[in-house]
Amino acid sequence: MKKTSIICLLSLMTVAMLSCGGKDDVPEGYVDLGLTSGILWKSQNEEGFIDYEIAYYEYKTAIPSNDYWNELIEECQWQPVNDSLLRVVGPNGNYIELPLDGYHNCSGLFEEFPVIRGCYWSSTPYGASIGWYFYTDRWGRVMTKADKCAHLSVRLVRLPN
Repeated sequence: MKKTSIICLLSLMTVAMLSCGGKDDVPEGYVDLGLTSGILWKSQNEEGFIDYEIAYYEYKTAIPSNDYWNELIEECQWQPVNDSLLRVVGPNGNYIELPLDGYHNCSGLFEEFPVIRGCYWSSTPYGASIGWYFYTDRWGRVMTKADKCAHLSVRLVRLPN
């Protein structure tokens, strides 16, 4: 009887540990930052600068919404790695790094700034020709708007399995 009880207890513990998830449940290329929403952030940007329409067509709901960007702002610690890179550390100690690559305007010209900044599209709708984006530099971060024809960086997210 004791042996059966121990086997049942071990089986239940194994099922409970598996159902709670762990590092193995995070898809390759994504990071669990321990955010309230459970959203996973891709460890790297998509390649190049992309206008809103192409980004939305290619990635749709994998582009973070304003809510996910705001959650990242509020729940994470932001640490400059160097002049062009920020480390974003989640509540669980895991992190992603966001390059401060600037952006290209609607004419395709790289925008020069006195401050190096990162500009990332949001999936939250705004208008026909204007889109939301996440702006960050070494000192601050905010959600703001830009012409959808501008070419910004894209960082993807996904819901956990």
